[in-house]
Amino acid sequence: MRMGKHVYCEKPLTHTIEEARLMARVAAETNAVTQMGNAGHAGEGLRQTKEWIDAGVIGEVKEVHTWSDRLHQLISPLRIVHYAIVHRETRS
Repeated sequence: MRMGKHVYCEKPLTHTIEEARLMARVAAETNAVTQMGNAGHAGEGLRQTKEWIDAGVIGEVKEVHTWSDRLHQLISPLRIVHYAIVHRETRS
């Protein structure tokens, strides 16, 4: 980022909250964009779907249904607590 480059990283973007805060601070200082993702979310199909939605091709989107084979991970009580803690700390 200090070289004027935007950053797209495979997950995990950082390993600690301190690293995440440092990355956010440097991104703000350098006006760089950062994104954590995985290759599956960067595919042409998802990009095209977003373009269609943005262009109004399919009309107004009022509701979205999705499916994941990882539902047990999404609703785990520990995951919910971790999510709440991370978001509270990143807002400080």
